[in-house]
Amino acid sequence: MRTKKKLPTRTVDDTAIQTADPEIAEVIGADEEPEADEGQVVDLITGKPVKLTSKEAVRQEEERKLLEEFGYPESEKQDLIRLDFRVKPQQGKARRLPLVVLRPVGNGGSTKPEDRLYILIDIQPEKTRLDDPKNGSESLAELLRDTPNAEFAVWTNGTERIVWWKEAGRIKIRTKLISDIPRFGKGAEDCFTLDKQALRPAGGLSLRQAFQRCHDHIYANRGGSNEAVFWEFLKVVFAKIQDERRLQQAAAAGQPAERLFRIASLEERNDEKKAEAVKRRLEQLYGEVRAAYPELFGSQTDEIDLSGPILSYVVAQLELYSFLESSVDVKGEAYEAIVGKNLQGTRGEFFTPRNAVKLGIRILDPKPGDKCIDPACGTGGFIVVIMNYIAERLKRDIRARGADPDGRDSADYALQLRLASQRIFGIDINPNLVRVARMNMVMNNDGQGGITHLNSLDRPENWRFPEGKHRFYREDGSVGEESIEAFFRRELVEGTFDICATNPPFGTKIKIEGALLSQYELAHKWTYDASRKTWSPTPVLQTGVAPEILFIERCVRLLKPGTGKLCIVLPDGILGNPDDEYIRVWLLKHCEVLALVDMPVELFLPKVGIQTHLVFLRRKSTDEMNQESLSGEPASYPIFMAVAKKVGKDRRANRLYKRDRDGRVLEHFRHLDGVDYYQISRTSTVVDFEPEVDEHGRMVDDDLPFIAKAYHEFLAKKENGQLDYDR
Repeated sequence: MRTKKKLPTRTVDDTAIQTADPEIAEVIGADEEPEADEGQVVDLITGKPVKLTSKEAVRQEEERKLLEEFGYPESEKQDLIRLDFRVKPQQGKARRLPLVVLRPVGNGGSTKPEDRLYILIDIQPEKTRLDDPKNGSESLAELLRDTPNAEFAVWTNGTERIVWWKEAGRIKIRTKLISDIPRFGKGAEDCFTLDKQALRPAGGLSLRQAFQRCHDHIYANRGGSNEAVFWEFLKVVFAKIQDERRLQQAAAAGQPAERLFRIASLEERNDEKKAEAVKRRLEQLYGEVRAAYPELFGSQTDEIDLSGPILSYVVAQLELYSFLESSVDVKGEAYEAIVGKNLQGTRGEFFTPRNAVKLGIRILDPKPGDKCIDPACGTGGFIVVIMNYIAERLKRDIRARGADPDGRDSADYALQLRLASQRIFGIDINPNLVRVARMNMVMNNDGQGGITHLNSLDRPENWRFPEGKHRFYREDGSVGEESIEAFFRRELVEGTFDICATNPPFGTKIKIEGALLSQYELAHKWTYDASRKTWSPTPVLQTGVAPEILFIERCVRLLKPGTGKLCIVLPDGILGNPDDEYIRVWLLKHCEVLALVDMPVELFLPKVGIQTHLVFLRRKSTDEMNQESLSGEPASYPIFMAVAKKVGKDRRANRLYKRDRDGRVLEHFRHLDGVDYYQISRTSTVVDFEPEVDEHGRMVDDDLPFIAKAYHEFLAKKENGQLDYDR
């Protein structure tokens, strides 16, 4: 049996991960009494533990919206927001509602809660239908009509969400559907304002739930396949984004602009004929979208194939959210949820979890100006995070110069961002996923020109590109134009990329065969020389090779020799199987191993159960390889290694939270030594990659943010010569 050379390593154990933040580590090890027992959660309003049922989870989300999205003050929440409140109508029986909102006590006004009723909120089990005769939304509308002082009502079952407004006429009291309740301190007019300030960033699950409601409503009322519904819905989403960009550009130029993506009156929400006005405004916006992104939305005659009433419903769900101001994670989770429901393929395609993507990009640390690629980009998870990472780095660089990227210097920032986006590329063999990835990039940072439909594993000379023109920005801000083929032929060249990050297709029985194998060393059969203890490729090709093996070689060859860095998700077998030793030999010959992160099987569950590593490599220069060949020994260097035991979810994708030594969920992170880790989590960027903390003060049990922090501490010591390791 031959012995295998061991690379000198520097490992980071679980203790190092947990103590990456001493304050957090102290609480993790504390024996304080938790605020809630197993299966409970601390209520956001009362501060008391309640049993966490599916219905309770919906109530907590509605409470979060009231506090964060509608601006109800923390200092008054227990007075203004009441739980399990008994509502007595003028006629009929009293009814206990899970949640109500009261008006503030006015000068000389009544202090009785029943006299201050303002918003009624009914939460029904998920299976309750909207039109249920006893517990549906119409029964709540009837209660609203018969309850003095109450002006709004919200009915939800966690999926559907309907908002009623009571219009008190001189003869008859009517209830009308509206988009949402007004913000704190505002009245009904707030629901129909043209003011851009009415838009609010989405938080929590709100955007994901809104996307799901829209999709389900279109599917139920338009018909057609899931895929057809998906593309029609995305037209509306892009019309929304276009409207926000119009407003943003007009504000920067000091010009007035009318918000078009809106419900302008009660009639547009409640009258089918009046709803056609909503459709006309969206068609205007979609015309601008087609002109801006012809490669995404087809011909100039393409239209939104949805009726006015359907569009009225969809606009009502989305209009008050600011897509541009919502966090990357909130938009990403909403988008991926709707994509995953409609377009998941059968080639081993599945999303790379966002926390793993963030870890990969945080370790690679791309800089503005770096040329980056994902040759198996799927829906664009890696390239979107790269783009947002670079965008945040640009903002910080501009602020460091004393400039303001969000104010007076926004034009300079926008140009720098466009230039950076032109150096980010994505390739995928599935044309539908390419389109989805382009849309994903546009939703986040308006860069999508570098994504194209190709077989990354084919010979570059065989790549075929669509006809048409590619527009690009120069450093002086002027716009140039060239053919799409000329652009990609110039840019998609091996040995020119600073960063490559990818999750290639694996876990599939499909193997790559045929003529394209001859371009890969790893596609040849290899032999082992026992006397020299070396592996060598033979002239004979294998009959078939797993795609992930070929992607390893393609990715390495895409990188700049000497400096290019790679993050690749690989199945454990490649790193440990005896039959795959030749792959590891090839990798060690061509690359320096920067880091290895062992992922638990839960990372990709419940979609697929496979053990993986995140592997980080730097491509060696020709001089490095020649020097090692002459010496007969590989260079000795430290390698960062970590084992992620927890990734924030269990095998069924249920969220996991940090627990104390007795196994009880910790809920101390909203107010820990004067620090609100929830607010830090909400406002952190991918550059920070802070641990996720929810509104209840629970920290998600995820080792990956701590591994990222530990890696950069390791890197600083390595660069300063402070590491002690066995050579």
